[in-house]
Amino acid sequence: VQSMEFYDGNAYFVVNGSAEVKRLQVWSGTTSTITGFSSPRYAKYHANKLYVTDWYSNSLQVVNLATNSIVNSIPVGLGPETLLITNGKAYVTNLGGYGLDSTVSVVDLYTETVIETITVGDRPSSIVSVNGKVWVLCEGYTEYDSLWNVVSETPGKLVKINPTTDVVESTFTFTVGDHPEDLIVGGNFDKLYFSNGSWSKSVYEMDVTSTTLPTTPFINRSFY
Repeated sequence: VQSMEFYDGNAYFVVNGSAEVKRLQVWSGTTSTITGFSSPRYAKYHANKLYVTDWYSNSLQVVNLATNSIVNSIPVGLGPETLLITNGKAYVTNLGGYGLDSTVSVVDLYTETVIETITVGDRPSSIVSVNGKVWVLCEGYTEYDSLWNVVSETPGKLVKINPTTDVVESTFTFTVGDHPEDLIVGGNFDKLYFSNGSWSKSVYEMDVTSTTLPTTPFINRSFY
């Protein structure tokens, strides 16, 4: 199981390994299976449809929940990972799969087409919305040789996007060698939290109004 989406008494388990989504009606205990994916990762509910990122097909799959079937496949970037739905649009982070991508695909959910491709940073992996802005956390890219020695690295980035114009407003660049992940919203919807480090990651807290990245861990321990 890669992730889960919950809506209106239904839990949708995105099962990456067996390439399916399991739907559980919580109160009755009945289940059903949605198939037709290549490598599903994350899902979000909107208007009686489930939007599922699908790595190997490089697409956002659209599931009609009345029929439990895929009714559309929207081409996005390489290795689509997490997604956010806001203002009638889906923002899809293109992680790059086993390769490299550095974009967010913006999908109009009314026409189910990509209307914008935003360049952010290498390997964007998590995305949230807070205070009317969209925030994308990018891990940065590491290239290895055949013996798993590091050949080169690019920095991670935290990017703030205006969802009205789909323009990047701010970019915060991390130290090369750090690879931030796991962006969430906390506090009174005024704080961002994420893990950061190389192999050992601590938790960091950042106010959404801050103009610099935090340098001191909020929780200074090693997390996976």
